[in-house]
Amino acid sequence: MPPDDSQIFIVSGEPDPPCFGWEEQRFLYCARDVVVLQSGSQWLHEARVRLEAWDSHPPAPEGNWGESQGGRLLLSDETVAVQALYEIDLSDRIRVGEPGWYEVRAYVAGREELRRWEQEWNGEDDHPVGLEQFLVQLWPA
Repeated sequence: MPPDDSQIFIVSGEPDPPCFGWEEQRFLYCARDVVVLQSGSQWLHEARVRLEAWDSHPPAPEGNWGESQGGRLLLSDETVAVQALYEIDLSDRIRVGEPGWYEVRAYVAGREELRRWEQEWNGEDDHPVGLEQFLVQLWPA
């Protein structure tokens, strides 16, 4: 998923464009029917995004995930998908559950590798795929 202006959208229903006060240390933002992941780079790259729906609070994921952040999300639809600026689904829709409030936990990995690539990039090589990775878990609040 190539971030659009450093943002990756996870959308349910027909959300209004969110308005956030961006904070340097945050990468997860939640608003009605939308989760926004803030990429660590504005340069062209493809981040990997994995969505998981759980019935209750999930266990910590396996692997070398770096930072994690949480939030709450009000969903008006039963499904979510990764989208490009509210245009088309870029992932399969996954069923989260009934409309209502959900907890969101997002993990990120690969940001240091992405920063190193960014510093060394000469503008000619192919853009990286999967250096930056996100895992987003949702469960009923």
